[in-house]
Amino acid sequence: MYFNWFLNLKKNLYIIILLFAQPDVIIHSAAEKRVENVENDFKKAEQLNVGATSYLAEVCAKSNILFIYISTDYVFDGTKPPYKIDDTPNPLNKYGLTKLGGEQATLKASPSKTFLSPISKSILIRSWS
Repeated sequence: MYFNWFLNLKKNLYIIILLFAQPDVIIHSAAEKRVENVENDFKKAEQLNVGATSYLAEVCAKSNILFIYISTDYVFDGTKPPYKIDDTPNPLNKYGLTKLGGEQATLKASPSKTFLSPISKSILIRSWS
């Protein structure tokens, strides 16, 4: 289901957002978070958690839409919480690796207008053009 959704997303999202919705903000919290599914089908999980995030971040950057990406503390190894903005990620499983990939895709889409802000157990990344 998620795989088909992702393939159709890339074809249609840009037109839908720009012509119809015209949002000021997109909050991206979708992910394959079931660790066993990520471990068993890494490629599909990576397409959703990294690929879809990358596409959404790029569309938002090109369209001057505030993009909020919800990540996870799974990007860290759990050795020294609470985490700070400058702590080095070190994911211990494939889920954490895909969420780190989503963070990196968001940073790449709009590097000069992205910041990290630790919030509770999540990292909130905000990017705007």
